[in-house]
Amino acid sequence: ITNSSIVINTTTVGLESEIDWVPVHWFDLSGAATLQNPKVDSVETLTGLSAASAQDKVITRTPKYVISLEPAYVFNFHGCQGRLFVEGYTVGKRYQDVSNLSVLPAYTTLDAGLTIAPSQGLELRILASNVTNSTGLTEGNARAAALNVGTVGDATVGRPIFGRQITASALYRW
Repeated sequence: ITNSSIVINTTTVGLESEIDWVPVHWFDLSGAATLQNPKVDSVETLTGLSAASAQDKVITRTPKYVISLEPAYVFNFHGCQGRLFVEGYTVGKRYQDVSNLSVLPAYTTLDAGLTIAPSQGLELRILASNVTNSTGLTEGNARAAALNVGTVGDATVGRPIFGRQITASALYRW
């Protein structure tokens, strides 16, 4: 294995936005979106090795879009403030290597939850994460290209998103 330094020049042009809309007292909609074009402008190796295969490619592990949207029903039941919500979250296709040969596929998750405040300072919450039990990798193997392992096709090594799970919690503020 030989270590060498590389300088990667990149440009990302994009748009980020957030929304928090409450059209009526019993409904709110929040969300965020990032739409971008992450591009490698040039790659220079300090050893003189060619890195032309990386030029004009997508920056590693950077999706062209990340979007979340959360509609919620807000209610009051016998003096308890409550909020029932669903959140959709999607991440676009990414690559784990600079030549864009190894794909980190896009994925989408769906969460659902309920928050109730039965008294001043107390909040109870139940959250079902990744309800559809989607699969996806948040990161690939950053060393795959250097090791020449798993650099073609879909990435098979990386940090996975968590599967379906249910969490209950209590919060008390004083």
